[in-house]
Amino acid sequence: MIRFNVLGPLEVWHGGRRVPVPAGRARLLLAVLLLRANQPVSADELVDRLWDGEAPNPDRAKATLQMVVRRLRQALGEANVVRTTTGGYLADLPPGALDLREFRDLVAEGRFAEALELWRGTPLSDVASDSLHRDEVEPLLEERLGVLERRFDAEPAAGLGPDLVAELRSLTKQHPLRERFWAQLLTALRASGRRAEALTAYLEMRAVLTAELGVEPGPELRALHAELLAEDDGGAPAVRLRDHLPRDLPDFTGRAEELATVARVAERGLVCAVDGMAGVGKTAFAVHAAHLLADRYPDGRFYIDLHGYTEGRQPRETRDALAVLLYSLGVPRERVPVGLDERVALWRSEMAGLRAVVVLDNAFDAVQVRALLPSAPGCLVIVTSRRRLVGLDGSHALSLPVLPGPVAADLFRQVAGRSTLDAATLARLVELCGHLPLAIRLAAARLNHRAAWTAEYLIDRMRDERRRLREFAADDRDVASAFAVSYRTLDDVQRRVFRALGRHVGEDVDRYSGAALSGLPADVVDDVLGALVEVNLVEEPRQGRFRLHDLVRHYAQETAEPDDAAVVRLLDYYLAVVKAGDEALYPNRARLPVREPDASLELPGFTTAGPAVEWFEAERENIAAAVGHAARHGLDEHAWQLPYLLWGFYYHGGHVSDWISTHETALAATERLGDDRARARVLSGLAGGYWASGRNEEALSQFREAYDLMEADGDHVTAAVLLGNICACLDHMGRHEEALEHGERGARIQMEKGQLANVTLTLCNVASSLMKLGRHEESIERYREAIAVSVQVRDEHAEAAAFMEMAQPLSALGREDEALAAAMKALAVLERLADATGTAEAATIVAEIHRKEGRLDEALDYFRRTLGTLDQATIPWSHAAALAGMADVFDRRGDRATAVEHWKRAIDLYERLDSDRAEELRARVGQDG
Repeated sequence: MIRFNVLGPLEVWHGGRRVPVPAGRARLLLAVLLLRANQPVSADELVDRLWDGEAPNPDRAKATLQMVVRRLRQALGEANVVRTTTGGYLADLPPGALDLREFRDLVAEGRFAEALELWRGTPLSDVASDSLHRDEVEPLLEERLGVLERRFDAEPAAGLGPDLVAELRSLTKQHPLRERFWAQLLTALRASGRRAEALTAYLEMRAVLTAELGVEPGPELRALHAELLAEDDGGAPAVRLRDHLPRDLPDFTGRAEELATVARVAERGLVCAVDGMAGVGKTAFAVHAAHLLADRYPDGRFYIDLHGYTEGRQPRETRDALAVLLYSLGVPRERVPVGLDERVALWRSEMAGLRAVVVLDNAFDAVQVRALLPSAPGCLVIVTSRRRLVGLDGSHALSLPVLPGPVAADLFRQVAGRSTLDAATLARLVELCGHLPLAIRLAAARLNHRAAWTAEYLIDRMRDERRRLREFAADDRDVASAFAVSYRTLDDVQRRVFRALGRHVGEDVDRYSGAALSGLPADVVDDVLGALVEVNLVEEPRQGRFRLHDLVRHYAQETAEPDDAAVVRLLDYYLAVVKAGDEALYPNRARLPVREPDASLELPGFTTAGPAVEWFEAERENIAAAVGHAARHGLDEHAWQLPYLLWGFYYHGGHVSDWISTHETALAATERLGDDRARARVLSGLAGGYWASGRNEEALSQFREAYDLMEADGDHVTAAVLLGNICACLDHMGRHEEALEHGERGARIQMEKGQLANVTLTLCNVASSLMKLGRHEESIERYREAIAVSVQVRDEHAEAAAFMEMAQPLSALGREDEALAAAMKALAVLERLADATGTAEAATIVAEIHRKEGRLDEALDYFRRTLGTLDQATIPWSHAAALAGMADVFDRRGDRATAVEHWKRAIDLYERLDSDRAEELRARVGQDG
């Protein structure tokens, strides 16, 4: 199942999984093609759109366009729908694959509500292009408004009027000059028996039109107004509505899903407990929700600030809060009793039978709130707090996150009053504001009131991390002060952990890394992190993983004293766990000694590969950040030793980009230290990264430099291991005789020295060269020799690799049953060892055997397993082989079009790898090269 969504941020789904789309021109290209689905778009038009009509050199731009198309196809993978046409390209979409087409089909059938549910926000809000938004998105937004109008016209006004009022009120605020929405609002109010409100709405609308456009309402509205004036109100006495809600923000933006949740909570008669970090807009949200739903509660709208987190004030006593609420209800002061219990009883008695909305804002905890809850089932109560009100029974918890990118950008644009801000600039502004509504409002207001300032100037000011928080302050509103109020509610241990988190060099922590930073036991840190989550100072995006919001991190850094020892403790922690994890993955690997950590550090324990890989995956970005931090701050020992121990995991998981970048950092560190032994090991690891990414010439150069250093150091055994690596590299380059000579020499030296830990892989590399030279029996014999050695040294990984690769010469000799048994045995072991790269390679070999034997369904299943195993891993060899194999299966089934698409994707990968297979496959596709 393939699905493309443009009615909101651009999304691509395939087989139930989200497919990442590269930012920049590739994403814009896909957006343009999807908006013209199944229609050819010329290369000239695409160039004009991708460069916004300012391509510096049309011919060069068209060449670049071809590279953008190739990159997009590669990123889409199985979801690729980009087809080449005469003079251009098109998006070849099957029925039901595009939300825009589904939207229009539903509208044509008159199913307006279902059509509108497909919209997730501003179309293509994450695609940066002024011309696209001007020429394509704005008409789409107008199309949606037209469908909204048709939907309201189609609703039976007499039966659904009350339920439509809240939505129509919101729409008239968003589009105050659109008379049709006003006419529909008046009709819905009239159908609900709310003639007075309809007349008031007419006056409001007329004031807007005359002020903004200098015109009177149109004929339809004037006729409705005349009908309302002519109606008899029955002489009912006027009742003054008690409305104590604060003013609703006219530019309130987003939160549609959360507002719908409040509406559902209201229907169930529950209390809605809204929590969130300081500045996330809890009060604005609660007030806006209360205004939207106020029509359902005709007996009163009440609001009280409980000052749970107010600068310079203690939380309001429950007894005092009840007095305020009773006064709001109209109870004379002399009737308000003194005792708490009596006030509770009077409050609930007065509210009995009423339908009212009550906003209890800024609560400190559940204890403060419980006595303030009316007992009347017809009331809606919205409570806001920075604390998660776990102890508030009968409530529905609703945590407000920061705003998503498109909504945050819309809010910034509105408050700043600068409609010309482009999407990329807005995205950078709201990113620096942390997508936090309070920060967005303050920064945008500053831009609004400083006419001489450009957006770029404000970005430069906010980019300065030393002063960023100071940009978010105005009068009595201050982001840093809001955080400070939450911080002051913490105890000493909680403050210590919070400050320690500000020193973290990465994105998130677990209990162990938090313990390393803070110097506290891991169990204590775990409890504290949970408490910090409860007060919304810390986020828990995944179970057991904790992080600070970007602006909260800056505040934590400002509250903490510099502590280099804490950071060194963290780097020592990472080094110790990486070493333990590498030993779990490759227990037979010989290693240089590395820095010994403090014995007091608590480490997660894992003795098998699976838990080690899980930890590596969770910490991968943090460790890469730690390597960079170490290099920048003169901690070169950590800067080279971490990558040195990581290459096995990077190969395991296919993380080639991290593999190369960390090793390049490590190489510079060894040069600063003047440590040739370390430099040789890092060169070898870096060469492996280059080889895995298809950069064979660079890999060969690095392997040879490492070999020379090890020979000069007298480490002939490790040098012999490198001969095996050089063999593999030459083998991939098609230089099989030369590869064989290096591999044989390396294996001989290792065997003579009795160093068997790495000889298996060298023997496998020799066997691969023999196979490619057509010497299949000799190749099988070398693989069997490698298996025997791996069993002797108890290296399951090497044994599985040998079985996996031996399947290929067995298959070449027609011994398919033996080949399949060997490959399946390897696959089972590699899956158990959680080796994503090895699993993918083994699955590909199994698939090839099935394909050769004509078992096409089984072949296709295993090829797909290859792609699914590697997922977003970046080792391209197995991807390319699987794609080419799948293409052959589709071709043999008669599905030439699908086969060609798979061949083209395989060709792109093989070209990256500088492999002769690209030409071979191009011939099958029939391309001219």
